[in-house]
Amino acid sequence: MHDFEHRLQDVLGNAYQVERELPLGGLGRLFLATEVASGRQVAVQALPPDLAGRLDTGRLRAAVDRVARLKHPGVIPLIAAGAKDDIVYCVWPHPHGESLRDRLVRDGGLASDEAQQVLHDVADALAHGHAQGVCHGDLRPDTIYLAGSRATIAEFGVRSALNAALGAEGGMDERADLHALAVAGQQMLAGRGGPVAEVVARALSIDPAEQYPSAAALRDALGAPPSARRRRRRAQLAALGVLALLGGLVMWQHLRGRPPLIKNLIAVAPFEILDPEHAVWREGMVTVLSANLDGAGPLHAVSPTMVVRRWEGAADAASAAALGRATGASLVLFGRVVRAGGDTMRLTASLLDVQLGTSVAELQLADPDSRLDRLADSLTMRVLRELGRSRPIAAVSRTSLGASSLPALRAFLEGEQHFRRSEWDSALAGYQRAIELDSTFALALYRAGVAVGWVRNASDSLSNAYLERAAAHNHGLPQRDSMLLVAESLSAALADESEPDFWRHYRRLYATTAEAAHRYPHDPEVWYEYGDVRYHNDAFSNEREMREAFDRAITLDSAFAPAFLHPIELALGAGDAVAARRYISLYLDLHSSDVYADAVRLTRRLLDPRLARAPETEAILDTASVDLLLATQSSFRGWADTLDTWVRIATLLVDGPPHRPRPPAEAAAYANNMRTALAYRGRLREAWRRTGERTPWLFAAMAWVGGTDPDSTMRILAASLRSDAISPRAPAVLASPLWAERGDAAALATLERRADSTARAARRPDERAFAHGIVEATRALEALVRGDTTAAVRGLEAMPDTVCLRCVVHKLELARLLDARHMDADAAQLLAHDSPGFVQPTDAFWELYRARLAVRRGDRAAALRAYRFVRDVWRHADDNLQPYVREAREYTAGTSERD
Repeated sequence: MHDFEHRLQDVLGNAYQVERELPLGGLGRLFLATEVASGRQVAVQALPPDLAGRLDTGRLRAAVDRVARLKHPGVIPLIAAGAKDDIVYCVWPHPHGESLRDRLVRDGGLASDEAQQVLHDVADALAHGHAQGVCHGDLRPDTIYLAGSRATIAEFGVRSALNAALGAEGGMDERADLHALAVAGQQMLAGRGGPVAEVVARALSIDPAEQYPSAAALRDALGAPPSARRRRRRAQLAALGVLALLGGLVMWQHLRGRPPLIKNLIAVAPFEILDPEHAVWREGMVTVLSANLDGAGPLHAVSPTMVVRRWEGAADAASAAALGRATGASLVLFGRVVRAGGDTMRLTASLLDVQLGTSVAELQLADPDSRLDRLADSLTMRVLRELGRSRPIAAVSRTSLGASSLPALRAFLEGEQHFRRSEWDSALAGYQRAIELDSTFALALYRAGVAVGWVRNASDSLSNAYLERAAAHNHGLPQRDSMLLVAESLSAALADESEPDFWRHYRRLYATTAEAAHRYPHDPEVWYEYGDVRYHNDAFSNEREMREAFDRAITLDSAFAPAFLHPIELALGAGDAVAARRYISLYLDLHSSDVYADAVRLTRRLLDPRLARAPETEAILDTASVDLLLATQSSFRGWADTLDTWVRIATLLVDGPPHRPRPPAEAAAYANNMRTALAYRGRLREAWRRTGERTPWLFAAMAWVGGTDPDSTMRILAASLRSDAISPRAPAVLASPLWAERGDAAALATLERRADSTARAARRPDERAFAHGIVEATRALEALVRGDTTAAVRGLEAMPDTVCLRCVVHKLELARLLDARHMDADAAQLLAHDSPGFVQPTDAFWELYRARLAVRRGDRAAALRAYRFVRDVWRHADDNLQPYVREAREYTAGTSERD
């Protein structure tokens, strides 16, 4: 590391680890670094040292704050900035894709459609920045990045911020940004004509009267970009796409061709074991050897689950070659273990190069039958020695998956056999035997935690306890298993939002699963974990990303049963019953036999209009266990079906069947679920009447929708303001926009003072950050009371997502303001995200604002989807919501007639 890099590292401290310098065509020097807390790569721009002594740090801080508030999909966001000694720096996420400069150097120009898309994306991002008083100031092909079909801008506002800090703001204005974009457009088109060229020519006009007055005007002059024109076609093909993906799983290999063979991917086939006493080692060898070989130098091993499902035939070269072609592994290890007399077991193994069809090594080993684990470890070393002749593999020494005894290992391997077949009870029994024999067996503890989550639920205290113990003993484990263990233990740690390291764990969880998917792109369990993590912790994700991850797992292994369950829920939540039925059919073809299989069968019956109300269905529901009802209702939580299926099941959970009422103590456990289901469907008065503890976030959402008694609501908020701590669970915090709606400036002022006091007294950074966020959000609401809508909108837009997971009402208030004032660019950015909170009573309002925005933008397909959701989910809603239902019905009826 050179001297300047050392100095930069000292300035950055422990937050970022500088890796290397990158080329930079603009101001200062650019370095690639790693953000230590999250593991993601970032770009650190170090500005010229001679600037530091001339900077007004107060102006710099104010300018940087404005830049940091920019939130737009086309703007690569500023993460951090600072100045120390003679070093001034800014930190950004490392841009994805290639720069426009690199593309122009390579290809000379872009096709007209692609140039139009890039110009539209950049103009839209500039319009967002200009609306917030921030100019880019240094726009050029080097700061525009292309990823897929979309463009993003880097270094937004750096030059403007520096000019502000140097007292030279006069040189930066919006016109300079528009001129720079037009110049880039001219380079992209490379002399070609057409409508896009005409827009660029006008933007470059020397006559100010001819030029576009704003970035928004230039964007609108470009017309709908190619991506928007394709949106309708994608919507029409979406259902067919899902069916093609899922329905074609069986034929996928034939239609697309076998996956390409990967040089350093190895598959360990099930070993032929002739002695029934040692049958567990048939798949056990797969588990142990795969774990031992994975991560040795450049090697990665195909997951044992995938191998067991794809293996057919005997332990011979032909079957091994078929396994390699099915999994993409260029290397396959296969063999057999036979008794050689007395207590001696002989292992013979072959390592096959699938591409060449030749044997890399033929190996023989022997050991007593009591030490088959040692045979596996010895075979590992022999295989690595052979592969080390052609690959850079250092010496590797492993123990058998971290087990301290052979009986513990054997019990674990028995559990693994059941786990791969989704036989959770039997799997758990095996893991618990292993833990009894070895209380520090990390992999057994990890798998036990996961199995308990399936047997009971993911937040079960026993499941969390197993995972916490597993994390404590996560030392020297195989790379893949260690990453999955870390992900599950971090998920368990997120059960408590008040935990000091909550957001650090959250980011690390995302980074860990993203890195696992990067390292193991052909592993179905890794992709399942990637999707499952985002399903249960959705602050930084969306439902499309979840479905894509689960579909990836299913495509890789169509017999991996867990991967089908959440997609059923997600498909129904998106209103796609056709896709949900397809997931159901594929899942049931696996012939699983646990409560989830029973739930999926019941779900299929309830999805069929002919069977949903049939007497035999009623009989099944009346005799269903609580576990079956809970597993079944998950599929319907987000679905806007006309039969109110979620409410139907939730009512049965609380009230019980007519012949067997639920005991009050047991019914109370499911009351909150019942209230949520009723509120989601707009049956607010009924939800409010339900007795028992009122969950703060549900109370806040219902109050905003108009489903609570106004006087009672104000009393609850006033009491909370007096007595509750300023925390993510306080009704006064979660429902504070209601005071703004009523013009109650005094209550908001009190909340601001209390939050400010909390921030000053907080010892923990997370508490301080939360309290500061509530101060700023409350100031935005106070601006709304004063009639300063612009300040209110900007303040609510600046509220970080990580301040408060449950502050849904603040997002809804912002959406309402943007909709009422037709601030469509801002509304599009906000509403592009899924409804905050995943399944909320306010979801229909979120879709209502999406529908209105789509109507104003002329996107009839999007408007129709959103209005249909409002119409269906609130079909039986209370009177105060019926005007919105009529609005939705009128649009859907009129659109259907026109289409």
